[in-house]
Amino acid sequence: MAVVAVQYREPIERLCAQRDGGLRAYELSAREWDILEQLCDIFKDATLFFSRKTPNVAKVLHAMDHIDTVLTNQTRDEKYDSAIRAALHLGKKVLNRYYDLSDLSAVYRLALMLHPSYKAEYFRQSGWPSRWTTHSIEMLQEKFDRTY
Repeated sequence: MAVVAVQYREPIERLCAQRDGGLRAYELSAREWDILEQLCDIFKDATLFFSRKTPNVAKVLHAMDHIDTVLTNQTRDEKYDSAIRAALHLGKKVLNRYYDLSDLSAVYRLALMLHPSYKAEYFRQSGWPSRWTTHSIEMLQEKFDRTY
């Protein structure tokens, strides 16, 4: 919706500028339009990723790692308004809280270990501590031994 608003900025501004229309209170300042454009840029990749592919458990941590990297880079990027950078920082804190909660369930790590594209190599390439990788392999072996 924000993308459409940015695309139709001129007609929206004309509509809000009419005194008798009662929409002046909703008129955006130039800074607010800039922030809206920046938000469209920030969320474009995530929106496209989750719109065209069916997310599965194995992709959750991978997606969270990618989002974390993007948020880290964008919070440091001076091209974004300070309000956007502050919001991105808060978003990163929330993401990290959910990431920490994923440690409470073995499902995510087991799904990565069993996924043909990821396996244990994903943990190594992502820079996870070797003890996490070892623990994930042990969890998978235990699950296999108990089930089969």
